[in-house]
Amino acid sequence: MMREKIIKDLKEHLSKLNHNIEIFEVYVFDKESLPLIVIKDTNDDVEAANFEGLRHNLSVSLNLITTTYEKSDALTAEVLQSLKDFSGEFNFKSLDAINRASIEILDKDYVLMELKLSFVYHSRMWSY
Repeated sequence: MMREKIIKDLKEHLSKLNHNIEIFEVYVFDKESLPLIVIKDTNDDVEAANFEGLRHNLSVSLNLITTTYEKSDALTAEVLQSLKDFSGEFNFKSLDAINRASIEILDKDYVLMELKLSFVYHSRMWSY
């Protein structure tokens, strides 16, 4: 259950930034709850590393939701700085992409910055 532990540890680490953090999708929120960080584990690619173990490449998406581009840039810089110090029971972490988009929720426009991360870890054969 390393996958869940990485997500839990990531949420705990990012909570030090004193922003609202949710896991998975958030479809409705109050403007007062912004900025908001949504953590989603999107995929866990698995391959045999040897006869007894598996190598996992866990894809995680951090969706940073704010009201303006300036706030989005500031939150992105803050989160990226925090991620430098994030460590856990994984072998390797990487930043794979940064994407910005506008989203509309309940007739209001917001700025969404998506950070795509990967975490590589190992487990015993037939476990996750």
